[in-house]
Amino acid sequence: MRPGSKPKVDRMKRVNEQILRELSTGLYRVGQGQGIDFAKISFLEVHTSPDLHTAQVVVSVLGSAEDAIRTLGWLKENRIAFQAHLAKTVGLKYTPILHFRQTKAIEKGTRVLSILDELDIPQE
Repeated sequence: MRPGSKPKVDRMKRVNEQILRELSTGLYRVGQGQGIDFAKISFLEVHTSPDLHTAQVVVSVLGSAEDAIRTLGWLKENRIAFQAHLAKTVGLKYTPILHFRQTKAIEKGTRVLSILDELDIPQE
């Protein structure tokens, strides 16, 4: 490991966490009055490039496939507004260009828990 490499990793982790937190806050500001069900949207992870120019945002949307497509489309349409919110609230040299990517991890986990609840397993 080169001297100074660990602090950069820690810094990127802090940057990703701060962006994640501000995206959640910005969701309410950007989407206010637009008919979006905020309770169905979860920002799970952010992966910012080391040069801070781009960030992949992993999103989970609960509901039907149509809801997920519509919500992901809304996020992409409002990317500039989210970036503007980040520019105001996160003190970075560059505001990363956001790329939203959907994951079904929460939906799959909910389904597994539902299946486990349906099983008749005697408690020991």
